[in-house]
Amino acid sequence: MFIILVFFETFIFVILYAGPIYFLVGLPLSILIDNLAGRFIITSKLLRYFISLGIYSLTGIVIGAILLIIVNQNIYFPFLICCFFASNIYLHIFLLVSKITVNLQPKI
Repeated sequence: MFIILVFFETFIFVILYAGPIYFLVGLPLSILIDNLAGRFIITSKLLRYFISLGIYSLTGIVIGAILLIIVNQNIYFPFLICCFFASNIYLHIFLLVSKITVNLQPKI
């Protein structure tokens, strides 16, 4: 029981501090990336996915490096890996929510 309480306490702590940054920076960048990826005329969904995955990954690493330079004045590689994974989690949650909302729309 104690482990569950510690987990939820940590989860709430992370959501309170990282959540606003994640959405305030992530949402506009996501829209920008989707517009950028939409400029390519690609018919293959798989190729479009890999292009989006690459752009999101690169953006996560660049934003992580910028944050580290602003805060710490040097690059810390494990933090960049965490930013890489965070941006990819964001992409996949976005794809999942997009797929669910498309399937829930009434068919005319």
